Amino acid sequence: MFRPPPQLVRAFFRHYEYIHPGLVVMVFGIVAVWRIGEDLCVAPMLGKESASGTLHVLVMRTLLVIVFTCLARARLVDPGSVPEGWFTQDEHERATRGIAPVYGVPQPCQRCGVVKPERAHHCSAMNRCVLRMDHYCPWVGNCVGAHNHKFFLQLTLYCTVSALYVIVFVLFRFRMLFQDETLVPAGRAASDTISLLVAFAWCLLCFGLSFHLARNHILMAQSNITSIEIAAFPRIISAPRVLGIINYDLGPSRNLRMMFGDSPLHWFLPTRGHYGDGIHFENSGIQYFSDEGDLLTEDEVQGALEREQGSEHKDAPPAGACAPHCEH
Repeated sequence: MFRPPPQLVRAFFRHYEYIHPGLVVMVFGIVAVWRIGEDLCVAPMLGKESASGTLHVLVMRTLLVIVFTCLARARLVDPGSVPEGWFTQDEHERATRGIAPVYGVPQPCQRCGVVKPERAHHCSAMNRCVLRMDHYCPWVGNCVGAHNHKFFLQLTLYCTVSALYVIVFVLFRFRMLFQDETLVPAGRAASDTISLLVAFAWCLLCFGLSFHLARNHILMAQSNITSIEIAAFPRIISAPRVLGIINYDLGPSRNLRMMFGDSPLHWFLPTRGHYGDGIHFENSGIQYFSDEGDLLTEDEVQGALEREQGSEHKDAPPAGACAPHCEH
């Protein structure tokens, strides 16, 4: 009976935390699309040894390497941990700026107790607060935050390009199958058709999922906003008191450079994240909204605050009155 070496067993369990079902499915999907492109399309149509076949194989393998590099960086790079001792008196003064309470300013986390910087949130899957947290992604088995958001976005973009590239080849293979039967071995037409249909459905599924993620995160990157901040917006404007929102939108060009970097070399390569320390962010000021979602001016905010204070004084018991269950 075969028994694996003890060193291999210990190494497996030491790194078991890196193995997630979603990550396994992700790796399988990437490899399947690559094999469909090379073995089911390029080899029968062009031949891997021909000049055009070699070129397409090189393109596919280059995309494969880039996709796996982006996946590895999105999985292994720490999304951002809250450093100890970052919350100083200057940070407290920054947190209390504004004419009304502001959503997302530094405050103690109710779960782990650390003081969260702005845009940081507690990730239940990682059991700690993450800087500029966007979401936890089961496909990479890691939280997407300040230091690995770029790699996650590049992963979705390159997966979209790779799946589309292979889909085009599958369609051309279909065309060859039905228009030139002499190129198909006898008795293979039915099996090849079924294989191509399954391959086309799989590539289309991978393309749809990756395109959906890439499109949504590109739009959010253009506005410099996270998934959590979008989800929190309706709750903020419907709050019973006036709450401000820090506007991080600096314009599409500047926002995208903050995500991908200033150098064109960094735009396409998974080199490093570009959100600085993940604690301090440039912003365009504080915005206040009404219950209907309309932007309020400073005078309108002051009026709303005065109405809130007047309501609190009206509901308060008269001086000297005893509250229920109080003792003299």
